[in-house]
This record gives sequence, structure tokens and C-alpha cells, in this order.
Amino acid sequence: MRLRGDLGVYAAAWLPRWALSPGALPARGATSARPGEEAAAVAALARWRATREESTDRQGLADPYLWPSVRQSLDRLADAAIDGDCLVEATLDCVRAGVTTGEWARTLRAALGTYEAPTHAAPASYEAPAASPVPAAYEAPHASRTSPAPYRSARHRAPAGTR
Repeated sequence: MRLRGDLGVYAAAWLPRWALSPGALPARGATSARPGEEAAAVAALARWRATREESTDRQGLADPYLWPSVRQSLDRLADAAIDGDCLVEATLDCVRAGVTTGEWARTLRAALGTYEAPTHAAPASYEAPAASPVPAAYEAPHASRTSPAPYRSARHRAPAGTR
């Protein structure tokens, strides 16, 4: 299939043609916020962090045994991550304490590090090894085979170079 300037040529029948016109696209990106939205979100987050109590639940009931503080719950989360324990209980403690998702993620990132997927891209100066060794377990059963496999008939000959 060739790429053409008019994408409508290859549009599916269910897709309205107006959706492909340049005028239908939003002027700003999908990830950008309106001018006042970001400031309002930051202010709401600051209010949330300022009003949450360190050892009470959201209703204001003080019970440090049932409702851990933010610091205690984040410490428990980090300990569970480092020890390789299940993170569900520690995460539920974080929820009860009012931990934000950013604090939760920052704690796990500090405890476990970040994951970088392998790209399989070699540097420009990469040189392949001269010869990669073939395991002896693979070489041994196949070294003596010079004729076609016994299940092949005369009609099914071995590929050229193996006869």
C-alpha cells in the first residue's frame, strides 16, 4: 500500500471523512492543560497534603494503629519493596494515610530503581566476536549425520549441501 497525501483515500468506511481534515484537529495537544488548570491542580494538591493528618483517618479519628501516618506507610512500602514482599498491604496503608500517587511512585522508584527496556541497539563501534562457540550438546548428535534423515523417502531428498 502506498502512502498518499490524502489520508481519506485509505480511511475505513466507518471513520467520518471530516475526522481526517486538518481543521478537525485540536489547536493544542491532548496533553496540554488550559492556562489556569495546572495552577489549580497544584494548589489542590498542596491543600490535600497540608490538610491530611499524619496519624488520623480522613474523618479525623485518631488511631495510629489502624491509620498509619504518611511517613510510616511510605516507609513500610519501601521496606516491602526492598524485601520482595507483597506490596498490596503496604499500598492499602498508603491509601488509608492519604498518600498521593506521586509519593507512592517516588518511593517505589527510590527503593527499586527504574526499569529500562532493552533496545537491542549496539553502539556504533560494536564488533561481533570472531566465532561464537556451538555447545557440545548440540554438535555431538548432528556431527555424524551425513545422509538424509531415515524418515525421508527418495521423493523427499535432503537439501543441497547435506548429501
